[in-house]
Amino acid sequence: TKTGHNATLTAFAAHSFLPAFASGSNRQCVNIMNTDGLQLSDIKYHYGFLGQHIATVKDLNWHPYKALLIAGEVSDIASIFKPRLC
Repeated sequence: TKTGHNATLTAFAAHSFLPAFASGSNRQCVNIMNTDGLQLSDIKYHYGFLGQHIATVKDLNWHPYKALLIAGEVSDIASIFKPRLC
């Protein structure tokens, strides 16, 4: 199933080793898809006991060899995620 953002795309990063890419939007969401267009995972805004998480995503970057994604937000917070890729 091909899905995507219904918002403005604000960040994009393709993994250099794994067949995956991530896209971030101004709606506080990151989508992780494989190169066939299948959505593997998503990271969305939520409110937890530590406060709000995921603002508008302004930068995405993958670890060069591991399935670790760093998301930089307009609130000047960087978060590290280990998305599910299978």
